[in-house]
Amino acid sequence: MAPEPLADFLFEVASPERLQILSRLSGGARSHTELSRQLARSGSETSRHLQRLTAAGLVEKGPRGKYALTSIARVFYAGLPFLEYLVANRGYLQSHDLGGLEPHFLSRVGELSQGTLTFGAYATVAAQEGALTNVRARVWMVSDEPIDPLLPASRAKLPHGIDVRFLLPARASGPPGSRTIEVPSLISIRTIKPPGLSLVVVDEQAWIRFPTLDGPMDRSTMILLRDPVGLRWAEELFQHLWGQAGDDRPSARTEGVVGARVQSAISEPTNRAGIGDRARSPART
Repeated sequence: MAPEPLADFLFEVASPERLQILSRLSGGARSHTELSRQLARSGSETSRHLQRLTAAGLVEKGPRGKYALTSIARVFYAGLPFLEYLVANRGYLQSHDLGGLEPHFLSRVGELSQGTLTFGAYATVAAQEGALTNVRARVWMVSDEPIDPLLPASRAKLPHGIDVRFLLPARASGPPGSRTIEVPSLISIRTIKPPGLSLVVVDEQAWIRFPTLDGPMDRSTMILLRDPVGLRWAEELFQHLWGQAGDDRPSARTEGVVGARVQSAISEPTNRAGIGDRARSPART
């Protein structure tokens, strides 16, 4: 696509007032008077913005004199969370690599906008262990390591009936200094190529981590998802990767990272320096 038409289109909506009008109209048709009052703008100012949006094909005036979104405007407005997420989390995105996400999921990162960006090794480990300690129904994990360091649950006695699934990278062995742990037979394991991310879904919450731009996984920062939209995104990502993975059941192989024994690089969190760090929710614009 040539850049000029896109630039022209974005120019027509590049105004706080026009974005507010689109937001108001996303909830239903409004009259000129209603929009002017809700935007706290004069009638002439409101008319000017409505004319720009109408010329861009985003707003139309109905037979009863009320303004409404056009079909293309509804599509555009549905995609705004993506841009809002980029703006609200610019610092994080500039220092982390989301290239492990396939385009379908990358284009939907706006669905993570209600997530909590959690900083500090202690804060992230505490949130993870709290969820795993109280697991009731499922533990789904995508790891960038032969076995993820957060998983004391893999050594604990999990309740019967828990849906436990691990997606592990197909590597021959763990890193230097690793040790072996027993994996309960109730855990389903599949292998994938290194995914470029770390994802865990536990009951009605999930968290995801991405590597930094220079390569290593950032284990001191994660996006914690507890809202329905973000959780659905995480569930669909896991299910997509699970469907693509090779079916390596514990009984099928007895060596490498899949089998009755897997490598655990870290058994307990050692970095407590992040205890004073914070968790914050990315602001929406």
